[in-house]
Amino acid sequence: MVYKYVKMLRLPVLIVGSYVVLYAALHFGGCGGGYQAPEFAIDLKPGTITLPEFQVDKKGIHLIELAVERNMPLDDLECLLEFPREKNPSLEPVVDIEWTLTSGNSMVATGSSRKEKGGGWGQYIFRTLGRFDGVPRIPYVLELTILRDGSALAPANPRIVLDLYKDDYIREIIIPRTKAYFIVAIVAIIIAWLAAFLGGPVYVLLRRRCAHLQENAPQTEN
Repeated sequence: MVYKYVKMLRLPVLIVGSYVVLYAALHFGGCGGGYQAPEFAIDLKPGTITLPEFQVDKKGIHLIELAVERNMPLDDLECLLEFPREKNPSLEPVVDIEWTLTSGNSMVATGSSRKEKGGGWGQYIFRTLGRFDGVPRIPYVLELTILRDGSALAPANPRIVLDLYKDDYIREIIIPRTKAYFIVAIVAIIIAWLAAFLGGPVYVLLRRRCAHLQENAPQTEN
């Protein structure tokens, strides 16, 4: 009786289980994470800063971003970072940074925050300073020239983050990881279905074959 109910529930359980496995593969494959962008805490007092040597893990466009924590009023942070949505006229923007990226004795790229007005919001607030075409396993050194005193952002613990551009992040990390998770999920589903529908008959055939071989095996005399 129990076997009858198990047999009846086998198909719906497999269908639901397959859906859950595929959903989990696509969900975890498409989640962020798995890539650690180089970042360095900085002091925004006027002067020149040379950051430690770093490398990138993926090929593609990398953003040079000033990141700050959201531990100050949002309106104040947006004004200090010079975002278009200025809500506090009493605060002047403090971000005015020129940068030069080198590798060995060669200059890779140079730019200024004056030419970039983009940014992003999340756990941190990001103000884009520039971008460069990164290549893995090549040592880079970033030099910053801070032209305006940004000490007002000190409570927000400013840092420089060298993050892979969104489109390249999707192409280099999200898509390959999702494909890998999806393939593993498909293989697991196929094995589960084969085990559920062929496991019983195959087991019976193997037992019959073994019994047949034992019956026909030559008997040894003592």
